[in-house]
Parts: sequence; structure tokens; C-alpha cells
Amino acid sequence: MHKLWFFFGLFLAVFFSFSVVFAVQPSDYGLKEGDLISAIFSDDPDVYIINEQGYKRVFLNPEIFNFYEHLGGFFNVKLVTQEVRDSFPTSGLFRNCEDNDEKVYGVDIEGEDEGQLRWVDTTGEQAVADDPDFFKKVFCINKKEFNWYPKAQTALTTVKEVPKYERIKEAEAISTEKKLEVKTELKDIGQVVICHYPPGNPTNLQTLTVNASALKAHLDHGDTIGSCFAPTPSPTPVPTPIPTTTPVPTTTPIVTISPSPTTSASFSPIPVPTTTSVPTISTTPTPTTTPTPTYNVLFPIISLVSVSSIASNSAVISWTTNVPAYGTFSYGPSVVLNALGPQDIASITNHSFTLGDGQTTPRLTANTLYYFKVFSFNTYGYDSDAGGPGPQPIRNFTTLPASVPSITPTPTPTPTPTPTPTSVPTSIPAAPTQLFVSGSSPTYIVIYWVDNSTNESEFKIERRFNSGSWSQVGSLVGNTTTKATTNVNTFYTDDNLVGAGVYDYRVKACNVLGCSVESNIISRTIDSGGPTAPSGLTATYNATSNFINVSWTDNSSGEWGFRVKRRVQGSTSWFGVASVFNNSTGNFVSFNDSYQLALNTTYEYVVVSYNTYESADSNMVTVTTSVAPTPTPTPTPTPIPPDVTPPVISPVRVDVAYSTAMVSWTALPVWLTDEPSTSQVEFGLTSSYGIITPLDSSGAFLRTVHSITLSPEYGYNLASNTTYHFRMISKDSSYNTATTGDYTFTTGAAPTSQSNFSRNLTMGSKGDDVKQLQALLVNEVSYPPNLLTGYFGNITQEAVKRLQEKYGVKPVSGYFGEITRGALRAFISR
Repeated sequence: MHKLWFFFGLFLAVFFSFSVVFAVQPSDYGLKEGDLISAIFSDDPDVYIINEQGYKRVFLNPEIFNFYEHLGGFFNVKLVTQEVRDSFPTSGLFRNCEDNDEKVYGVDIEGEDEGQLRWVDTTGEQAVADDPDFFKKVFCINKKEFNWYPKAQTALTTVKEVPKYERIKEAEAISTEKKLEVKTELKDIGQVVICHYPPGNPTNLQTLTVNASALKAHLDHGDTIGSCFAPTPSPTPVPTPIPTTTPVPTTTPIVTISPSPTTSASFSPIPVPTTTSVPTISTTPTPTTTPTPTYNVLFPIISLVSVSSIASNSAVISWTTNVPAYGTFSYGPSVVLNALGPQDIASITNHSFTLGDGQTTPRLTANTLYYFKVFSFNTYGYDSDAGGPGPQPIRNFTTLPASVPSITPTPTPTPTPTPTPTSVPTSIPAAPTQLFVSGSSPTYIVIYWVDNSTNESEFKIERRFNSGSWSQVGSLVGNTTTKATTNVNTFYTDDNLVGAGVYDYRVKACNVLGCSVESNIISRTIDSGGPTAPSGLTATYNATSNFINVSWTDNSSGEWGFRVKRRVQGSTSWFGVASVFNNSTGNFVSFNDSYQLALNTTYEYVVVSYNTYESADSNMVTVTTSVAPTPTPTPTPTPIPPDVTPPVISPVRVDVAYSTAMVSWTALPVWLTDEPSTSQVEFGLTSSYGIITPLDSSGAFLRTVHSITLSPEYGYNLASNTTYHFRMISKDSSYNTATTGDYTFTTGAAPTSQSNFSRNLTMGSKGDDVKQLQALLVNEVSYPPNLLTGYFGNITQEAVKRLQEKYGVKPVSGYFGEITRGALRAFISR
């Protein structure tokens, strides 16, 4: 029987080229393939990953989620409304792509967070007949997850038997609008796509991605959850009746969850057409012309790059973009630019970073020349992809010399001025508003509010516990003499909690005349489920490799992971350097911190475990990096001229073959470049071409070995007995473009399915007639088109048996002799 896993080779062959418009696509809601999503409300802990076909899969157990550390953990989860989440149908069809296992399995859920895999043992034709979208729903998983599931002893014999793979809760029947009305608690870990209505210009809508902890403030200001131009989510449609016969699709999109960068490439095989002959390539060099550049306004365009506030140990780098985008920069003491700066946390148009702030980047060295290069990107690509001004140049600046003490002359005494009377406020301060909780743990709660006055001397923070009486738990000094504006966000951390329970807060502004009315009341429930703090923290500096090993003991079994925090000794602010995933009680956990360590510097570390809440801090440790060696004076570096040399293309060939499976010709231009470059082909019936392929399916990746497939799977239908002109285009990282001269290839006549076989063929036979037989079997009995080898083996023998069954040849032996040939000729002649 021709099983499903034989068909997977055929469907994978056309994976990258298929393009269909679906009712729901991730981009409709500001999302993209591979994004992690979860409902924004705390009563739903499930996390999903979405594919480009509009389907999602749930991580059934937190242990499974930890098998994919490259996804970045819970901080990278996009929080969406449950309506948006439910607009992506849930799939439970998996394939172990790390081992290239071509079998497809359905997940049978057992209990709340366990399940088993059952092989879907059916033909490819029947699978698509049962569910035309079957192959769009298949998700690749890695070997760890595949081995985590127990395997059922019995297989599923039809796609209709695949069990429903999702968990529905009663709470999900309540709409997002209703949950917001009753103030259902929101998650505060993750990211949220919102539609921002700028104050004073509400028609200039902006789709932003913000941290979950800031969502409440945005909602209070009138912003809404979701992309500004997203369609209204609708429930997953009920499937319509499926016709009795459905043609086998020509494509099988498969979403890859890469287990690691080193193995992800094997998950997406790209077929190379079988070449029956290599035609001679004729070349007619033609002059290369550079078209007038245009740019896509959806891409960010950088302008107004500047360096300001230059000091002996820091400087401010700023620039603007024409559209909202994320910004970052690379820098260093030479044009190598071996360090990367921080990145914007939201998509904005005005970008500014302090280089050398001591937290996100180390302090700079006085009187030193530094080089830097800025970048901006959004969902459409990088600034250099726009085709406009091109990549940004490397710029430089020099820090100021360290200050040198000077001899100050004895000052001339001056009269003591008459003190100015202190101004007395004339009114009670305006009340604070928009009080909200921005974060909490079992040991602290952080509250924010908007300061609406300019004449307060202090804020009084009041708290009640479990609906008891109100009492003041803290105060915050106002800034009567320094503040020039109102509507300033102010925060207070209450780290004197009394245990698990419900904490209510309110704030009022006060001066000598009295206090304002209280702000709105905000509540936060603290439960006893927080993880236990790590212990036994140690830190050891490795001078050879310049990293600090931080190790600790895991004392909790309920954490999602750990946060490693670092600061320079003497600083008051902690900087998160890593999230480490582990949830096995008693394990000794270790992490190597190499992020922008400065020499001759003492660092302090603490570690916390976290789930919904953070634990208390571990013990704090200090460690000092090595003293920097005395630098050898070096001459001022000569600026390196920009790269203006295009890549060199050589040699060039094209493989042309006829695919009986697709009933069409395919061509595969192949070329090499002397440096990593992009891959494109321009072709047509004349040397004017007219058709240009997009960048190769790997996106903006640069390579030295290039090939582009011209075939129906990619939308290119080559005619028989036709000469085509083509040329290759490659662009290096500095956007220098190389274009070859004109080449041609000619397709032949389309072969017929009838061949005059002159000998008997059996196990072990070799030759062109065996290859012709295999090509015939592709159309007749769905023989794998990627196995036209010219060798008669077990797979060919089984396919011949199916051919004999099809035409009623007895006996069904797999021997291709005179009886089988006669029956085949008789059928074709009819």
C-alpha cells in the first residue's frame, strides 16, 4: 500500500513556492509565522505557535515549551485577545523533522497536559480527500518533543479519526470586552500588539508592540488591543462537506520549529529536478545597465543621524526614520564594530541611545576615537532593503579627555544675598489619576500613577489588606521646585507585604494646605504559589575567554525559569543579562555571562526564579574581571575605504529537465560568487527578459553557491521546444551588484507516456529504459518523482505490482515482462 510517508517527499518538493490567500493570516493581526501567542488574561496559561497558513498548535505541557529555548521563553510571547487566538484553528498533526521522519502523527490528549502520538496510516490521496487542508496543518517538532510523547500501539486509519487537539475552558465563553469591563487580571509577562492613538492627533494611528506590564496604562489612555487595521476576528468556520474525490495538491506547506540553528536547514529540503540531459549554454554578453533606484516607503529610511552630549565616557547617538521602526547600532574602537548596542523596546520614529551609560553599554574610554553604524527595521525589513539611500555609512566621534584638576584662585568674598521668601502654594494639589499595578511578586508590588499637579510636596500611598482598614504605607517626595509639566508617570514599590491576599492601593497628593482627594483604587492579589528563591549563588571569572560563570541551586519545582541580574558595584539599578530555563528541583544550574564585560570592573549578581511571580533574590555575589593590560600606543587608524567591488560570478550552468509529475519543463540555473551574495535570475523569451525572480527563499541570507528553480511550483511555466534568455544577479553585503551577460537554454519536446520497452526488466536491472519506466510509474501509480534513478530496486518492484493490479495483469509479481508491456500498450491504444 502506498503510505502517506511516501507522499511526503512529493509534497515537500513544492513547499517554498506555494501561495494561497487564506481567510486568516498572521499579518492581519500584526503577527508573523513562528510567533508565540497566548490570551492576555491570566485565567488562560496556554501558549501557542502559529504558522503562515493560519493554524496554531498548543504547547501541551511547560516541559515541551522548554524544548525550544531558541524561541526566547515567555518574554517573547505575544499576548492577544481570545477572539484573535481563536481565529487561528488549532492543529494536532506533527512530524519529527529533526530525524527527517516522513510519517505524520496525530496527538491524542490525555488529561490536562499529557498526550500520546498515533501514526496517521493512510494514503496521501485519501488524506487530502478527507481534509483538503491536511498538509497545511502539519507542524514540525524536534526530537526531544517527539520522544517526550508515548506512542500508541494502534494507528489511525483515516484523517477523520484524528482527535480534536485543544482545551476549551468555561472562562473562554466570556468575551474580551466583558472581561475588560469586569477588570479581569491581565498577564504582565510578554508582549502585546496594540493600536496607539497619539494624543492631539488621534487619526495618526500607530501599530505598536509594547511590554505586557505597560498594557494597562495604554488602555487607560484610550489605546486598543490588536493591530490598527486588523480584520474583525471571527470564530473558526465549520468545515463544508468534502467532495468524494479531491485532486492531490501540488504543494505541502510545513512550518518548522527549529530545535537549533544547526539542524533547522535539514527540516526544509529543496528538491533539485532530475536532469535527463545538460544542454549546451550559449552566451551573448550584453551591457549591464543600472536602473534608476526607487524605494519602498513601507521600509524605514534613516535620516538626521547625529552624535551629541559627548563626554569623556559617554555620548548620545540619535536618528529619525520616516515610518515607525525599531532601532539599534553597532560600535567599537575600530571599523570592525565588534559590539552591539541595545534595541528600541517599541516601534518609533525618533531613536536615541546613550552609548556608555554603564548599564546597557560599558563606559567609554576618555580621549578615544569610536566608530558606529545605526540600523532600523520593521516588519517589512531593514532600512537598507528599501532601495533608497542604501546602507548607512560607518561614522565616528572622539570622547573628551578626562578632566584635569586645575589651580583655582582664592575667590573674592561676595556679599551674602538676602534670602528670597519661599513661595507658599495657593491651592491644594490636583488628585493623581490612572493608578495601576505594573508588576508584582510574592515580595513586592509596583504601582504607577499620573501626577496631575505642579504644587505638591509629597504623595501619600495608602494600602488596605483583605478589605481591612486603610493605612499609609509610604510616601514619595514631590518635585514642587523642579517640575515644569504635569501628567508625569510616577511609581512606588511596596516591598513590605504581609503575605498572600488582596492588596488595595490609592494615592493622594499633598502640600501645606492639605491633600487632594484619593486617586482611583487598584487591586492586586498575591498568592502563595511563587517559586522558592535560588540559593548557593557563586560567580567565577574566566580570564582566558572573558566570561563570568554564575551557578546556583534550584530550590523550586514550580518555576518557569530564572532571571540573572547584574550591576556594576556601586550602581543602584540591576540589569537583566539572561533568562535561563530549568524546572527540576535540586539541580545545580549554571550560566556563562559574556555580555559586554569591562575589564578591571567589579560586578554584583543575584538570581531570581519566576513563574507568574518572581521569587525573592538569591544571595548576592561579587566578582572582579582582570586588570586591563597597559595598551601599546598605536597610530591613528587609517579609515578603511568602503567596499565598492561587486562580487565575481563564475562559473555558470543550467540544468533543464522534464517533470512528468508536473507535466512541464523545469530549469535550474547554478552559479558561484567569490563572496557571500544574494541570488536572483532574470529571464524571458528575449534578451529584454521581463521576468525577475524574488530573493531566494532563504530571504536576505547571503551565500556563495547559488541556484534558482524555474518551474510551475514557483509560478514559472516553461514551454516545450522554446529558447529562453536569462542572466544571474548577485548583490553583496555592501549592496554592490554583479550581473552576468545573456545566456540561453532550450527546452525539448515533451515526452509521451508511451515508451517502446525492448527488454524485460526485473530486480537489479539498470539503464535509461528503467528510468523511462520509473517516469511512467510516476503518472500511473504515484511513484516518487525524486527517485528516477535508472535502477530497478524494491521501490520500483512494488510500484510495478501496483501497475499490474491497475491493469489486471496476472500474476502480480513486480516483473515487467511481455505480458505487462502488452497490457499497457493495449490500454494506451484505446
